[in-house]
This record gives sequence, C-alpha cells and structure tokens, in this order.
Amino acid sequence: MDFRLEKGIHYGFLEPQGLCGDADILSIAGAAKDLADANSAKHVMLMEHVALSQKLHKTSRVILMNHTDCSAYGGSAAFPDVQSERRVHEKDLKEAEVVLRKAFPGLHVESYLAVLQENGDIDFQRV
Repeated sequence: MDFRLEKGIHYGFLEPQGLCGDADILSIAGAAKDLADANSAKHVMLMEHVALSQKLHKTSRVILMNHTDCSAYGGSAAFPDVQSERRVHEKDLKEAEVVLRKAFPGLHVESYLAVLQENGDIDFQRV
C-alpha cells in the first residue's frame, strides 16, 4: 500500500511473470507485519481474502511482498542499517508464510522484499 510501488509492481514484477490480468491483488498497510498474530484484524482479513480468492478463482499461489522504507515499520530510519531492516522484513514474511501454509494446505506461498532504490527503481528480491 504505497504509491511508490504501483508502477514497479505492475511493470517490473507482475508483467514479466505473465500475471497481469491473472492476479487478485490485495494491498495491506504494513504487509506481513503482525500477520502471524491470529488476533490481529490484519490476520483475520488476510485469511478471509485468501479463502474468498480460492473459492472464487481457485487460487493456488500467494505472493507476499514487503518493501523497504515502509512507514508501518517506521521507515528505513527506524533501523540501524539496511541489514537490520531486511532481517525484520524476512522474519515477518517467513512467519506469514507459515501461517498461510497452515491455514491453507497445498497453497504455494512465495515472499519477496521490494527494495526501493534512491533513483526510484525497485529491486524485487525473493526471500
């Protein structure tokens, strides 16, 4: 949920994978942050949306994506260095993967970190 990602996700991630026009896109502020907390509203919402997507569109693959300099995490300034920021995002994404796989056996779950570059480019890195 960040306008800085809109074109990059479409043209730099979805289109090259042939997913344009073939993906349900759910944008949640903070992405994987707190998704492992079963009591969080975000967790409940994600589970409902994945279940609905599976029911309506036979969804078999979910791609989770966090991005650097995310305001829900306090932005990049909240971390002492880029490695620390990456570790937090990776931890949250991996925890969210476990939650989704447990709730939806057989679901293929992938995680990516969208690394925002100073020049505005985005580097999509598999986690």
